[in-house]
Amino acid sequence: MFLQVFFRPRWKHGDSSVRRVAVEKLTNQALLAKIATTDSDGLVREVAVGKITDQALLAKIATTDNHAYVGQVAVGKITDQALLAKIATRDSDSSVRRAAVEKLTDQALLAKIATTDNYAYVRQVAVGKITDQALLAKIATTDNDSSVRRSAVWKIDDQALLAKIATSDSDGSVRQEAVRKIDDQALLAKIATTDSDSSVRRSAIWEIDDQALLAKIATTDSDSSVRQEAVREIDDQALLTKIATTDSDSSVRRVTVQKLTNQALLAKIATTDSDSSVRQAAVENLTDTALLNDLAESASVWEVRRAACSKTGHRYIRFSLECTRCQINSTAGYCGYWGESDPD
Repeated sequence: MFLQVFFRPRWKHGDSSVRRVAVEKLTNQALLAKIATTDSDGLVREVAVGKITDQALLAKIATTDNHAYVGQVAVGKITDQALLAKIATRDSDSSVRRAAVEKLTDQALLAKIATTDNYAYVRQVAVGKITDQALLAKIATTDNDSSVRRSAVWKIDDQALLAKIATSDSDGSVRQEAVRKIDDQALLAKIATTDSDSSVRRSAIWEIDDQALLAKIATTDSDSSVRQEAVREIDDQALLTKIATTDSDSSVRRVTVQKLTNQALLAKIATTDSDSSVRQAAVENLTDTALLNDLAESASVWEVRRAACSKTGHRYIRFSLECTRCQINSTAGYCGYWGESDPD
């Protein structure tokens, strides 16, 4: 018995990890076929399947193995379109069917799967391979799953149909996908100002050229994320100044400050804005050395001084808690900070 165990092939070892390593080194197709269909461990069978070349055997494994990932590996090795078609339409495991669909080339069969498979993600893969615009239009407007409709919209070229979907689909993500492909500026303007979903309005903003409309959205939209997107598309420094100093949302002010060029205004915002992230954004956008040195020396807020020091190359040091001001030591070349406690 001892000798039987001692001389037992490693692909028969009791430890599945040892068997996996051994199988990786095998080349005998008959032996690999045996292991792929009889080993108790799915990962061992997977390794064996990955080395098999027999198309019929791979098809059998794909449809009979009780581990989906083994079936997927088998499908990945199959090149016979007839076998793939059989698996794509008959296999009980949706993940195995999906793997087969990914390799199909028959447009008629893909059309059937895209409109009849019970699982949305299988239909979605089929839609991604379809070229028939009429069929894509049907799927984009009738499939009951938003992810499938969205995949179809991504492949549609018809501007009229895209307009219809962008304004009528019940799902925001589908409307958003349609908006990204629309050329009509008037329609984009309507969507950017009226769609109930902020993500759809943001997508419309990305496609809009009208600076006046962007200005309106940046100052009136109820959603701060939409105002931010509009600000990113605006060039008017006067308008940006107004938004940077009046918008109620700190995230909008921060994005706006990043686009300002007025150095004096940036310095003012760095010391007066109520939000630390806005103040720091203002300092980071400053390039005027004199203003930066002034902030490093006299700004009343510690993080503004530290940010200014970082921009000017000075060292930011907290010496003690007794003194109340920050001074530039031109000889030593660093900023010495005495005063309030540094939270860091």
